[in-house]
Amino acid sequence: LWVGTHGGGLNRLRDGKFSGITKRDGLSHTFVKTVAGDADGNVWIGTYGGGLNRLKDGKVTVVRAADGLATDLVRTILPARDGSVWVGTTSGLSVLRGGRVTTYRPADGLGGPAVNSLLEGRDGTIWAGTGGGLTRIGGGKLVNLTTREGLSSDPVSALLEDRAGTLWVGTYGAGR
Repeated sequence: LWVGTHGGGLNRLRDGKFSGITKRDGLSHTFVKTVAGDADGNVWIGTYGGGLNRLKDGKVTVVRAADGLATDLVRTILPARDGSVWVGTTSGLSVLRGGRVTTYRPADGLGGPAVNSLLEGRDGTIWAGTGGGLTRIGGGKLVNLTTREGLSSDPVSALLEDRAGTLWVGTYGAGR
């Protein structure tokens, strides 16, 4: 069990005991907002101020805004089945693929700069819940859906695809 903390770095519960990963271990920031594991054994750590950290075999490497990440304020991480890693931040959506970082912002079709949640659908479509709607990313295109298309309110906070393939969308606000 991995536990991100507000100021204490990343903690791991293993065999009934906690151990920690902090700045002295290479972590870029001690405020850990999100954690995700991928199929290759990497643990991706989103920090709120230090960018994205990758823990692999006890070694931490960091990707920051200076490397192309939208900002160093990471909110959510999605390791995709194709090996790419999607990173939702307060200032856009970045994707790490093949050692390169590509960033999407509202000018590119992203619903809003703040990305609150990410989901990979069964068909490989990436869904991003933003402060300005639900953005579908597939086939090289970004399409944003809002209250005009039927959402109850534009700020999207949570995403889930159920066993039947239905996409469930949690929003902020009272709606209509």
